[in-house]
Amino acid sequence: MDLLNHHNGLLNTQSQADSKGNTLTATSKILKGDEIFHSYGGSGTTSSELFRRYGFIESWPQLYAWTANPAAGRSEFWFLLLENRAGVILYPQEDVTSQIGTTEGTEWLTDASTTTGGHNEGLTRQSLAQFYRSASHVLSSLPTSVKEDQAILTGLLNQQKRTSSRGTNKSGEEKLVLE
Repeated sequence: MDLLNHHNGLLNTQSQADSKGNTLTATSKILKGDEIFHSYGGSGTTSSELFRRYGFIESWPQLYAWTANPAAGRSEFWFLLLENRAGVILYPQEDVTSQIGTTEGTEWLTDASTTTGGHNEGLTRQSLAQFYRSASHVLSSLPTSVKEDQAILTGLLNQQKRTSSRGTNKSGEEKLVLE
């Protein structure tokens, strides 16, 4: 049974692993019935790695990275998508990405949208152009476009709505049942 929920923005625990095992420590008071949140990803884990390991990507923060042809001038490209798409940090510093999945980083991640402009404005035109070229190359190599992906996902959502019905569980709570 999984008693923990993953959410980088709502952490109330901190985990430590060593040769003796794993320790989970509450970082704030957790009352009976409260949800317990921790990070499955940990420091600097990309969204694609989180998806590969656990089968999901959380809504925020999302850290993306890819490697391009080193001959293009830069081999690694990173960006951090903030809460509710409030901002994007291109080439985030390690002191920023290392805070993802830590209790200490939770407040910074929530307020980071106010700091993104200054960081991104400090990037050189050459860095921005390299990022653009590499991102365009990666996106053009994918089998579908963003518009096609949206149509596919909308179709799946509509299909799910048509095949679902409402029911109740043993305690009388309403739940969504997929047929």
